[in-house]
Amino acid sequence: MSPGSSPASLPEDALSSRREGGGRRTPGRAGLSRSQAHRQPGRPGSRARGPAPAPPPWRPQLRRAQSPPPRPAPPRPPSGPAKLPPRAKRGQHAERKGPVEGVLGFKGDMRVPLPAQSYFDHLPEHRVCQGLLGPGNARATVGLHHPVNRPPEGVWSALPITLYEGKHFTGRKLEVFGDCDNFQDRGFMNRVNSIRVESGAWVCFDHPDFRGQQFILEHGDYPDFFRWNGHNDHMGSCRPVGMHGEHFRLEIFEGCNFTGQCLEFLEDCPFLQSGGWAKNCVNAIKVYGDGAWVLYEEPNYRGRMYVVERGDFRSFSDWEAHSARVQSLRRVVNFF
Repeated sequence: MSPGSSPASLPEDALSSRREGGGRRTPGRAGLSRSQAHRQPGRPGSRARGPAPAPPPWRPQLRRAQSPPPRPAPPRPPSGPAKLPPRAKRGQHAERKGPVEGVLGFKGDMRVPLPAQSYFDHLPEHRVCQGLLGPGNARATVGLHHPVNRPPEGVWSALPITLYEGKHFTGRKLEVFGDCDNFQDRGFMNRVNSIRVESGAWVCFDHPDFRGQQFILEHGDYPDFFRWNGHNDHMGSCRPVGMHGEHFRLEIFEGCNFTGQCLEFLEDCPFLQSGGWAKNCVNAIKVYGDGAWVLYEEPNYRGRMYVVERGDFRSFSDWEAHSARVQSLRRVVNFF
């Protein structure tokens, strides 16, 4: 178009393209805008586009596992008095339990670890048979209802009989833990005026070598010799009474070597004639069971006494008696 030409002199198709293009002309092709030329792929000068690219394949999105939230710290105990020691906490199983009173303010049956019990911690709850003859013998029984083979080591030192030269536990003293056939061999004179029996039952003799008159002494204190039916302070030997359990049984015979009338006893008898024994003498005895017995020459447990333990006694000389006179008898039953 020349500068002098007017729109009236332009062809019709040029005017229409000018109207559609908003007054702008598309170079290289008359009557088509640039956008229309690109939209016509078959025509020359247009840019052909390929198929749209396929979307990428779907893949699952992996998420990192989240750790659980941290546990809150335990609350701190309030400041105040010191904590109880671990051994006093409730719910802990201990080596033993029992009635505990006054331990850390608690009262009742607590399961609190306590120190190991000694051999005699249960006493005097349990009754104990006596007759311990020394560490080399196994004749001990703990409790008339609880026999044992022997006490543990070191227990023999807790089973003495103490002899005092003076009355009321004064003067020189001698502690005996087993058989002692002569006090003089241990530097102690044969004068004894008071005795303290720490445990068990003991039989003392007024002469050495377990000879002479016998005196049965059970657990307790004897401030003078009248308390053990002694006539003087002479004493030469002693030994513990052998005990084995709770079963007592004794048979007495009228004649020697277990002949003649026979009568059995299971309990104490203060007077044999009242128990069915027609005579006042006994010539043979059989001791069964586990316990020891004391024979008395007079009724009601009076007069000379003789201790018989388990075994057979064919004549009265076997229990060191001067005659066969026996009118009362009893068992040796003690509380430890």
